[in-house]
Amino acid sequence: MFTAKLFGAKVVCHFHGRRSGALFSVSSRNARWLGRFTSKSFDRIIFLSPGLKESFVPIFGAEKAEVVPNFVEPGHFRLSSGLTAREARAIFVGRLSDDKGIYEFLESMAVLRREGRPLRVDILGVAETEEDERSVHEFATRSGLAQALIFHGFKTGQEKADLLGQATVFVLPSKLEIFPITVLEAYASGLPVVASRVGALAEIINEGENGFLVRPGNTGELAECLRLILDDEPLRRKMAAIGVQGGGNLPLAPLSVAAISHEKCRQMYDTTSSGFTHEEIAAFWEKNPCGGDFVEFSGEFRQFFLAYDAFRYAQLPYIIDLLDRMDLCGRELLEIGTGQGADAQQIIQRGATYTGVDLTEESINRLRTRFDLFDLTYKELRVENAEELSLPDESFDIVYSNGVLLTSPRIEKIVGHIHRVLKPGGQAVIMLYHKDSLNYNLSIRVIRRLGIFFLFFPFVDRVVSSLTGEPLSRLNKHKRNLRAQGLSYLKLENFIHKATDGPDNPYTSVWTKEDCDRLFASFRQIRYETWFINERHFPIVRYLIPRKLKRKIENRWGWNLLIFAKK
Repeated sequence: MFTAKLFGAKVVCHFHGRRSGALFSVSSRNARWLGRFTSKSFDRIIFLSPGLKESFVPIFGAEKAEVVPNFVEPGHFRLSSGLTAREARAIFVGRLSDDKGIYEFLESMAVLRREGRPLRVDILGVAETEEDERSVHEFATRSGLAQALIFHGFKTGQEKADLLGQATVFVLPSKLEIFPITVLEAYASGLPVVASRVGALAEIINEGENGFLVRPGNTGELAECLRLILDDEPLRRKMAAIGVQGGGNLPLAPLSVAAISHEKCRQMYDTTSSGFTHEEIAAFWEKNPCGGDFVEFSGEFRQFFLAYDAFRYAQLPYIIDLLDRMDLCGRELLEIGTGQGADAQQIIQRGATYTGVDLTEESINRLRTRFDLFDLTYKELRVENAEELSLPDESFDIVYSNGVLLTSPRIEKIVGHIHRVLKPGGQAVIMLYHKDSLNYNLSIRVIRRLGIFFLFFPFVDRVVSSLTGEPLSRLNKHKRNLRAQGLSYLKLENFIHKATDGPDNPYTSVWTKEDCDRLFASFRQIRYETWFINERHFPIVRYLIPRKLKRKIENRWGWNLLIFAKK
């Protein structure tokens, strides 16, 4: 856990097993201290039910705690045919051990059999040791169940579903549980449930509605509840129906928790991924239009746009070559993230029908100003979050985005929309930052962090600015952040955002080609190009290395990773 934090990984603690409570007992002073100490390293703590969450709040607090229930997919199970069978079948699923209540289960079965009920017993599971297995089998024989009982062993998947689909009642007399999935599987199979009042079971089972709860270890109560179910077919049917429909008025409706869990996990991923909301990211780019701090705005937009374009294409000359190669004339093109509109102007001048989408009003307003000044025609401009893109399906030949998608912590949603709006055979041309690059592995991880560290000392900012060309205003912001946050500012998990798009930037991601293979897996064809070495941070590249050799270095370790993905 501490190693993960050292290397910038997020840590999620999942209280899932039956021994979690013993490790962090609320009644133990040492355990409370251990919980408070370790929880400082947790980004999220997952509990399986509201009750379990509340029981641990005194140790961990409520801020990082989330409830993500266990769930099953009901479609994997079929409704039981055993509810109306002449010979009832009770089923037990679990480890053959005392803490799972196997002996109480067998004893109650023996009592019901001696009363003359035509009852058969199915046991799914194995013991931890051969000795325990032999003990359970011998107890069943002594109890007179040998002719009525089948030990099926460990079963999963369809075999388990088939046996549940033949049962009449599901029994779980455990003495210690958290949130057993087997109960949800029983409900998905249309079975009434009799279980012990332990863990989260009281939050799943509505007494008398979809099952019964008994005290752990109480064979008499267990047998009595089973009599009620086995002797009353209408009650069995009612309980089964309520269980399948969602459990009634419960904190955790058994068959609705799949959607709850998926949504909760998505929310946790969204917040844990970056710690920044969509609104915070939008606010940053509204205030800091892309590239605006490299070219001074004097109050006249035409001169600013011309100066910005000259700066951009001097730094990134491959973009002009890229646009020339894209066969834009007559194509419907969508650009996601318009920035100052430099690429948009080049795209329109090459004959494309242009639609632009940006997260901020500022960028769209600048784009309109540029188009008016240079007499450029376009189809549509939108202020819209590309994570929720509302453009029609299959409406574009090309989707282009140069260094914008990487500012979203939910980039996979944007890629999904890109695939949706592309026509069959259409192509996405996307630039992301390349993790396997000199800029990331040498400049950001070593040189820049070392340079920012030395900003602690007077006059160093001017030296760094003169050596690298980094604006003094940017360096002063880094200095401010360093003094406010200390050395934690230079942790790679924090610094990566600040070293790419400015010291106030909330979020940026870097990608390997293998990452992109997974991100663009829905596309039928993917190829890559890598370009650009930030020569400001590598003076030797700028002055001493020939252009051809520099291109070879870019081709292997370039910072700008171009993805060409065909639908």
